[in-house]
Amino acid sequence: MKKVFVSGATGFLGRHVVNYYAKTCNVIGYGRNSQIGNELSANPNVMFKQGRLENKEEVTQAVQGCDTIIHCGALSSPFGKEIEFIHANEVGTSNLVETALQQNIERFIHISTPSLYFNRNSKVNVTEKEPLPPEFPSYYTKTKWKAEMIVQEGVKRGLPAVILRPRALFGEYDQTLVPRLLRANEKLFIPLVDHGTILTDVTYVKNVVHAIECSRTADEKYNGEVYNITNDEPKTIKEILDLLFEKIAISTHYKRIPKWLLTGLARVCDAYGHLTNIEPPFTSYTASLLCHHQTLNIEKAKKEIGYCPLYTLTEGIEHYVAWRKHQVRII
Repeated sequence: MKKVFVSGATGFLGRHVVNYYAKTCNVIGYGRNSQIGNELSANPNVMFKQGRLENKEEVTQAVQGCDTIIHCGALSSPFGKEIEFIHANEVGTSNLVETALQQNIERFIHISTPSLYFNRNSKVNVTEKEPLPPEFPSYYTKTKWKAEMIVQEGVKRGLPAVILRPRALFGEYDQTLVPRLLRANEKLFIPLVDHGTILTDVTYVKNVVHAIECSRTADEKYNGEVYNITNDEPKTIKEILDLLFEKIAISTHYKRIPKWLLTGLARVCDAYGHLTNIEPPFTSYTASLLCHHQTLNIEKAKKEIGYCPLYTLTEGIEHYVAWRKHQVRII
């Protein structure tokens, strides 16, 4: 039986990856949340190991005997100290790459981010060949780019790696994207720029798991390749939100805001965050995402690794809503 190592196993994507591979493989789930780790370990095919990717000795021991490494672990926040992002995203990736090279891993799948393309301008149908900006808008994107470079250096040394850039994940276990939208809708409002006509892409989390499996079984000639991953259903922000809130059966509280005002408010929030060292409710990076079209082209992933979304946007939202209702009943 294959043995798969999953970093970030107690995170949003990592939990789905662990549950998927535990059906057919032995899985080492590596993460920081012991409570979620214990839940994962209820599956007899899962062994949870609590630790931090910055600790190379712990990582090396945890990966022993594994065939595949799926690197989901990262610090992915729009706000925080640079050193924390460096440790989590650069040092952690470096430790995994070195361990993979030493242990002759069959396939290393690195989860990156399409935020690397973002330069505060609208971009539609972006391919993997899109030139990256000279400067990145956040510590997160900066360190995720350096993490990609660490993986590519590993490829030059023989690392059989594939890099995925999934866009705006949502689904069961999400504690960030949809919950923040729901809180904003409940407590204040959801800002709409240009009447909500900004185009965007999102990705149901189980489609990302499918993309990971496509990468795991891909031909070795695709080692070192980078792939955009989405639901392949570009829609306006309002169309997506209307569908989400319709399925949840909650009234929406929109407020039309001009770009200049939204950007100004975000700058005030940025300043507040830097002065208090407390994550603000809104950042310039978030504001920019709401103000600019961003969609990705996934033709390369379709042609080379055989990726095709298994779930539509509507199906993904329905799965999320069903899970959310179950969680509410439990609480």
